[in-house]
Amino acid sequence: MDPVKSLFRPPTTRVPPRQLGFGLIEAMIASVILMVGLAALAGLFAQSLTFLQYTREDLIAKQKAARRWRQSTARVTTERSAL
Repeated sequence: MDPVKSLFRPPTTRVPPRQLGFGLIEAMIASVILMVGLAALAGLFAQSLTFLQYTREDLIAKQKAARRWRQSTARVTTERSAL
């Protein structure tokens, strides 16, 4: 018997037709699970963009507050030294 032909020969054991491959139900369930995962990922992405915007605004507010604080403390120290 030729070894190459034995590699490409179909298996001799018969599989019942109901156990061959994926069915429609399995494919639908897999697609629903995939859609739920993608929707969760999209929601997480949108939430991270929102938090990024809040972080940027918070950083700008902190920088402005620090600048005002330095200006006001510099004014107070120059006024005290003038007295």
